[in-house]
Amino acid sequence: MTGKQAQGASLTTPGPPASALPPRAVVDARTRSRHRVLPLLGQLLPLGLALALWLSSLRRVDLRGMSDLGLLSVLPLTYGAALGLVIGTLAVLIHQGSTRPVVLVAYFVLLIAILHATPAILYDSLRYAWAWKHVGVVDFILRHHAVAPRMDSPFSAYQSWPGFFALNALLVKVSGLGSALSYAAWAPPVVELLALGPLKLLFSTLARDTRQVWLALLVFYLGNWVGQDYFSPQAFAYLLYLVCLVVCLRWLPATRAGTPLPRWRRWMGETLPGQASGAPVRRRELLAVVLLLAGGIVTSHQLTPFMLVAALCVLCLGRHTGPAWLPVVVGVMTVAWVAFMATTFLRDNLYWIIASIGQLGQNTQTGFVDLSHATLDQKLVSYASRALTALVGLCAVAGWFRLRHTRQPYRVAGLLAAAPVSLLAANSYGGEMIFRVYLFALPFLALLAAGLVYPRTRRRGSATVIAALAITMSMLFCAAYYGRERANYFTPEEVAASTWLYAHAPSRAMLVGATADFPWAWTHYETYDYTFLEDLSPTERRDMVRSPIPVLGEAVTGRQGPVYVVLTRSQVDSVRYTGVLPDGAVAAIGAALEHAPGYHVVYQNRDAVIFASTQPPPGGSRS
Repeated sequence: MTGKQAQGASLTTPGPPASALPPRAVVDARTRSRHRVLPLLGQLLPLGLALALWLSSLRRVDLRGMSDLGLLSVLPLTYGAALGLVIGTLAVLIHQGSTRPVVLVAYFVLLIAILHATPAILYDSLRYAWAWKHVGVVDFILRHHAVAPRMDSPFSAYQSWPGFFALNALLVKVSGLGSALSYAAWAPPVVELLALGPLKLLFSTLARDTRQVWLALLVFYLGNWVGQDYFSPQAFAYLLYLVCLVVCLRWLPATRAGTPLPRWRRWMGETLPGQASGAPVRRRELLAVVLLLAGGIVTSHQLTPFMLVAALCVLCLGRHTGPAWLPVVVGVMTVAWVAFMATTFLRDNLYWIIASIGQLGQNTQTGFVDLSHATLDQKLVSYASRALTALVGLCAVAGWFRLRHTRQPYRVAGLLAAAPVSLLAANSYGGEMIFRVYLFALPFLALLAAGLVYPRTRRRGSATVIAALAITMSMLFCAAYYGRERANYFTPEEVAASTWLYAHAPSRAMLVGATADFPWAWTHYETYDYTFLEDLSPTERRDMVRSPIPVLGEAVTGRQGPVYVVLTRSQVDSVRYTGVLPDGAVAAIGAALEHAPGYHVVYQNRDAVIFASTQPPPGGSRS
């Protein structure tokens, strides 16, 4: 027998059967197996209990009983118990550092379900008024098999950046569904779940301690209260943005072949392109992937391409990724798309875009409720969102100071967290820029915040501290994320009123609302004109309670066709939350229209009323 034959025989010869093993060896094998199974069952037991508590909490929830604390005011204690159990167990498992990743992923999936699937399960309608508009753009593409980027309307931005809507139109057509309404309500939990993978890879690229990676994920999900995960181009572009950063940081180092990698990249087992480590990494293919993802971002959203360019500039200037021309190409793609596909949008909005440049004070103004006129509950909601943002920021700053002298690349995380701030000097983005800056900085703020504890923390009380901090964040999150649900949730009666409106209002009718907080524009939106009284001048809005009919007449001046005025319960709550109209304005409009000549009620239920007029009321002097 040759040497190779002997070696092959030794490899293929089966070992002795279990029955032939010594009794002590059999006992030891069974003991080791039991020791592996029992801890796993112990880790999964709280998961099953939390799942049972969460599902039981959704059985009887009175949505009409919501106070100004929103959904949080009607959820039972079992909901809080389920959330607390998941977070507390996660804190312990993360600190152990030896928990199987699949177990941690299971806990994060349940955490996402508890936080983001609860409204989708409880509500029988699509959450957020602006999500209904996005369904309408998909409906437009399905009916016309094209986009109209030069269409002069409030929807020109959606038509000028149609990537997300075209993709969903394809999905609706291929799946045979009648409308994106069939699945749009489930966008938040799906988006958050899809973000879990890129975030895990991103954090693993920038940190060696697995405990810090998992804790950063926990901080991210408990700190992401801004609500940009709904059915929207922003959510879609944000996912692509995260994947772009993962590819650039993990597989596109700036170092050329033949030169050594930085030490922190070698610590992560990374190799240069072309070096042997399994399958070779092909740099051209990866660059093509990045440019393809950037193309999806550029064609889908106005703001995210600029966030991506800012991040790529930071990474290339610091030689953390390459090549150096990458941000230039993405920037050219962005400018070219705006110049050739968004001409109508630019023509209608260029004046305020230019006026916003350099106006840092105005650009940081937000749509926070005016606390001087807010109820106590709404004050708590507003304070919760601010406190959660401040808590994440302070923990991130403290974590950066703690780790600034280490050899790990926390400078990259700090730079990427700061990069979105530069756009505050460029635009106000309709009063939402500061929220978007926080959203794009959040992954890196979360990683730095986790650096406040890990690595090199072996104290016994660390798990308790992490659990206490996470539970505090979860309470602030629930208040901030669920706090305005009286305006974000639409009852079946409000949806029925909207359905009636779009089934009976003739083409080219003007649809008027006190605010835009009701289901609108979700079908055939291009056949109607829209006016919202919240967009009137400050003087006209102040006069709304005293003389609503003349103000309404001025708002629809020049209209020759029928006018439909839609007033709903959610609009009343929106006015109370934002203060865009005086208190009682919606009720005053309804009372005045009941006695206004030429107006009559065409539809009414307990949550909505629709007035119609074949001739708009004349504008005139206010008494």
